[in-house]
Amino acid sequence: MLIDAVQSVGRFIKMTAAKVNDQKFLKSLQLIPNSMIVFDKAYNYYHQFALWTKQKVYFVTRMKKNAVYTVKEVKRTHYRKKDQAKVLRDEIIELEYHPEKEDGKQDLKTKLILKLRKVIYQDEQNRSYDFLTNNFDIAAEKVAFLYKKRWGIEILFYAK
Repeated sequence: MLIDAVQSVGRFIKMTAAKVNDQKFLKSLQLIPNSMIVFDKAYNYYHQFALWTKQKVYFVTRMKKNAVYTVKEVKRTHYRKKDQAKVLRDEIIELEYHPEKEDGKQDLKTKLILKLRKVIYQDEQNRSYDFLTNNFDIAAEKVAFLYKKRWGIEILFYAK
């Protein structure tokens, strides 16, 4: 489901069988340049991230624990403080990915580099979150704020 965060209304809903990969959903989105999309880490799909970056479509998501990347620059670092929400680190990273061929399969012979921003955030309950974005201009706190706004969609699925 795609929700317009400004107007708090649904813009796009797609129902599929549980076995359909989430990556297919991302391909079906028609997004305009300079828009911002925020989504769950289940949708980590680096080829699509690279396409959006070229199209100037921005995103915020959570990084998967098994992601392999190289830190290129540490823009900011802070120490943890118990019970305090704060950005702990703001990094520029690079991920390797395999592009897709025209038939939709990965080109395993080719590796490309995707430059992203990783923001590590600690919430008030001392839980740590690793966020990914292709927007290098907004404040690190805004990255965390945007993802927190995404949690509002959970209410639609868990409300009784």
